Amino acid sequence: MKNESLGQRFARIREHYKTELPRMMAVYEETGRCHFDPYRLDFTTDMTPIEYSVWCDIRGTCLPFYPQIPALQYFLDFADPFKKIAIECDGAQWHDAEKDAKRDARLKEIGWTIYRIPGRVCKRLVTPPLDLLHEKCERDYSMEEALRIVGPHARDWYANTSEGIVKAIGVIHYGQSCPFVDAGMFVRPIAS
Repeated sequence: MKNESLGQRFARIREHYKTELPRMMAVYEETGRCHFDPYRLDFTTDMTPIEYSVWCDIRGTCLPFYPQIPALQYFLDFADPFKKIAIECDGAQWHDAEKDAKRDARLKEIGWTIYRIPGRVCKRLVTPPLDLLHEKCERDYSMEEALRIVGPHARDWYANTSEGIVKAIGVIHYGQSCPFVDAGMFVRPIAS
């Protein structure tokens, strides 16, 4: 909604989830289904560039995360309200390490696991390890040689790109497959 204040925007989002979250939670508790239409409210117009980049990564991995989930008096950039897992995009303009630590501690007290992705990696583009492996194999590297080359690259991708961090969250919490490395070795929650 154009021309609305930040307070109005968050009031609109909170009102949306006031009706949607109970409905979603009831369906989840009854069926285990946790994928709902995340576009019932158009959040993309309200996202910062780094949030939009991470949102695209989330959608690409099919994780059940939703934008701006309210928890306590906060709004979590992206969250799975069923498993209480959140991703925060830490752009320098909006985040203060001391305040974030207090906030994370309060959220941890009520069962949330928080992953923080620094703004500098939210839009960092690095070739995904599987794509690099295919490229090396197509250039007549043996599988052993290709894996040796791709291993360090995979560690960098999982730890230092939003795409890799989101994929690692999928591996750690949702049982998604993870080629090459244990993603949990490179991605740790802030509060869990």
